[in-house]
Amino acid sequence: MAVATVDYAANQPTASAQETLNTERGPSESIWAPTQNQPNAGPADFLQDPRLGMLFYDDFLVAGNCAVGISLPNLAALTLGSIGNWAFIAPAGGGFADAGIVGGGLQIGGGSLAIASTNQTTEVIYSNVGAFQIQTASSSGLQGRLAFEARLALTSVTNGKRDVFVGLIDQAPASTAALQALFPFTQAGSSTNNLTSTYNLIGFYFPSASVASAAGRLATPSGDCNFVFQLASTAPVFCSNLGGLVSNITGTAIAAGTFYKLGFIFDPNALPANITVAGTGQTVGNNARKMLRVFVNGVESPTFLTAAQNIQTASFPTGIMGPIVAISPTSSGTGNTASTQAGFLNLDWLRVMQTGLT
Repeated sequence: MAVATVDYAANQPTASAQETLNTERGPSESIWAPTQNQPNAGPADFLQDPRLGMLFYDDFLVAGNCAVGISLPNLAALTLGSIGNWAFIAPAGGGFADAGIVGGGLQIGGGSLAIASTNQTTEVIYSNVGAFQIQTASSSGLQGRLAFEARLALTSVTNGKRDVFVGLIDQAPASTAALQALFPFTQAGSSTNNLTSTYNLIGFYFPSASVASAAGRLATPSGDCNFVFQLASTAPVFCSNLGGLVSNITGTAIAAGTFYKLGFIFDPNALPANITVAGTGQTVGNNARKMLRVFVNGVESPTFLTAAQNIQTASFPTGIMGPIVAISPTSSGTGNTASTQAGFLNLDWLRVMQTGLT
């Protein structure tokens, strides 16, 4: 017999974004609370009745050893293996360590080799199995509501020194070890961005270089992140007014060693809202359904994605995806060599949930 549980209640809007920032260690209420039109679509509901949907949550309270060693740096060569729930790709000199925080966390770092154009220093944890999909074809019907959030900190936010991506991506990496080391990034030192064009992906990207320009997109402060999506074999899309997210949503520039919670909600049954800060293809003053909303520390960006202008377009990812976290040093950073790395990525937890279809 299922036991009734108490779910999070969503943050209540106030006059100041600072008052609604959720900097607690746990997931943000504004993302994970059940909705009015889906009252049984919370994590507790899915745990009690998996028929309602899918839930993945890794809090990194404990972690096993990787194939060669757990310390950074300790890998002698490019290594493919598993650690906990995750598959990993780790370069020579890379590996995993304890992030040293209450509640557990995994520290991920790129390799210690000199940065080369082949970008053999990328370190990735990912899923070999995909479970989540945002189906955008109106003829086949939209998939259920999907929520994603991760809590992470970068030990260095020096611009031009590293690329980081956290989100969802196609579950199958390239077939050879040489290409696997590039996943999900392409050659280092690009003047625009280093995201590969091979995979479907959606999530948060901390670029080492400037991203593709988009009319009306807020400037990206040094070391800050952008919301991005990409259909395989096409260019990544950086939506207008969804750049520089930490600075623009929290009101404070991103800081090294500070944990931030980055999340988004896709909801095909979302209610219409007035567009006050236009995204790509949108017009201020129009009403549209808030199909995809982006959050930092539980605070929602005023810019959201709409169906016709963003979601149901030829550039939106439709593959079956799984979670991924990746960091890669880049050759474009001054002094970014074998002895001067771009810092580490500390991952506290990652959670993904999607409502099941009937």
